Amino acid sequence: MRLFIAINFDDNIKKVLAEKIKELKNIAEKGTFTDTANLHLTLAFLGEVNTPFDAQMAIEKTEASRFIITLGESGKFYRDDGDIYWVGIKKNEQLNNLQKDLSNNLKNLGFKLEDRKFTPHITLARRVICSEKLSAMPEVSMTADKISLMKSERINGKLIYTEIYNKKL
Repeated sequence: MRLFIAINFDDNIKKVLAEKIKELKNIAEKGTFTDTANLHLTLAFLGEVNTPFDAQMAIEKTEASRFIITLGESGKFYRDDGDIYWVGIKKNEQLNNLQKDLSNNLKNLGFKLEDRKFTPHITLARRVICSEKLSAMPEVSMTADKISLMKSERINGKLIYTEIYNKKL
């Protein structure tokens, strides 16, 4: 199964992000837009995993308390086939410490993780062709109070993310 570990958003954050996706759809020539139900903040991408047990163990070993996260600026990663549009998370030491501890726990259990700096962002759309700029993001916050082990699968051609385990912070 294809797995990742994430912070899932409350309805208020999803509503704000859904409005930003709608705005992007209206100004883009083309793109593949994230379904509102799939909006999340990835802490670690695990890829194909035979059993979720070791990932659950890593989550349980991760030390963190609940904390506030706030949406930041929007931007894009430039790609030849169309850009990836995203919304960032304002600088947050607690989030960075959580992600670092989780990554160390996963590596200690044998997971091979991407070797790049953690840049917390939410993907709004991929393969976007757009010449206009998105409007400014409103400042919206929520309490991050759990981390979730998520399964990614295609069902009838639609990408579905399902929480299969979580830990309260």
